[in-house]
Amino acid sequence: MTDYKSIIKSNAFCLVPWIHQMIDTSGAHKLCCVSQGAILKKDDDSDYNSSRNELKDSWNSNHMKSFRKKMLDGIKLDECDSCYSDERVGRTSLRQNINGGWLNSLGEEEIKDRIIYSLQNNYEVLASPVYLDLRLGNLCNLKCRMCHPFSSKQIADEHYSLLKNNPDYNEIYDSMDIAWPNDSSLIQEDYYNDNMNSEWYESNLLWDELIEMIPHLKRVYLTGGEPTLIKNNYKFMEAIIERGYNKKLSLAFNINGMNVNDRFLKLISQFAEIQINVSIDGIGTGNEYIRGNSEWEVVDTNFQKLMSLDNVKEDWHRSPIKLFVNSTIQVYNILDVKNLLDYVTNCRLKFKKYIDLDFILLNNPKFLNVGILNKKIRTKCIDLLDEFLNESSHLYKDDSITLNSVHAVKNLMSEEPTNSHLLKYFMNYTEILDKSRNQTFSNALPELYEMINE
Repeated sequence: MTDYKSIIKSNAFCLVPWIHQMIDTSGAHKLCCVSQGAILKKDDDSDYNSSRNELKDSWNSNHMKSFRKKMLDGIKLDECDSCYSDERVGRTSLRQNINGGWLNSLGEEEIKDRIIYSLQNNYEVLASPVYLDLRLGNLCNLKCRMCHPFSSKQIADEHYSLLKNNPDYNEIYDSMDIAWPNDSSLIQEDYYNDNMNSEWYESNLLWDELIEMIPHLKRVYLTGGEPTLIKNNYKFMEAIIERGYNKKLSLAFNINGMNVNDRFLKLISQFAEIQINVSIDGIGTGNEYIRGNSEWEVVDTNFQKLMSLDNVKEDWHRSPIKLFVNSTIQVYNILDVKNLLDYVTNCRLKFKKYIDLDFILLNNPKFLNVGILNKKIRTKCIDLLDEFLNESSHLYKDDSITLNSVHAVKNLMSEEPTNSHLLKYFMNYTEILDKSRNQTFSNALPELYEMINE
């Protein structure tokens, strides 16, 4: 496929390999945050990692060029299945957001130049990346039930301890297709320790390169871990401000709402455009149950603090701070969807600010994926979403992320159950974590508990 227009319209094409680089919490260079198993490899099959490699080493590596070639040839990447799954049920995927958003913000001529150059030069891209996803370690104050050890030190400590001491927990992870397919790090503590204990994010190699990249960047996504706890995120923001680029690039954060501190608020106020995604997976007890160590009163207070900021506006396009609630749709919160939607809607009305709720559709671990749920629970979820649409859809724009998310979950829950055989692993996992955390499924989520056990 050599025609530019045909390339960008292909459902196999994504701009990510032409404009974006990512460093995950272990220092590994990845294709993007939702790609599955797409750590960039050298020709000897070792990983590119910021503890020993610069980002420019992997930018035009053979592995990265192979991704570009397949996309240009119209071949869907296995690593991109998460986006294709979203698109199947009508949710606007990251691929679609990247393609549409960056064609507008970077300009069609710049995008065309990058693609044509790569076609003519063995799939290399001469221009620098303009979008950086930076995850400077897995320091986090929460241990969310659906989270990966590489994203939270607290999850990692609990997970590897349970693997050592609980045979039933071991059984869940013995078969990779039950949890995260093809992710052997979940059963190899040595691999985790080797990759997560290097403090790669303190190296001069990394920081010299990041400082050098600042003039070329248009957007930086900072998460973790919990980004408000990671001190090097503040270091990077201060470096951007010192060099005068805080009005020329945008920052995005995923935060858990437990640590909205004054230093964070002061720094973000100095940028022309900020996106803050607050992760909330339930209301009250539901959120505390799913997101271990979370305190609903603190999260609610901090979210209202964000809503009160002058830089959050009623007109989304004129708002320097764009505020979102991200909810990961999974077994635990499938009957809390309307409560989440009502919470966001009430906040919009109370503060007269524009915010959206984005439902993130969980793929892994598979035993928490809503595909395991029976038809009665699916029907209940759809009824709750229809109730919201009847009551409140007029308050949202037709193209809003909120309404797109609602219809995507409705479509997902209208499908036939899949992987219902994994329900027993869900129950085992839940019982083990309940015991470890002194929680009780039936107390925290009584309606869901009853409907699963009918």
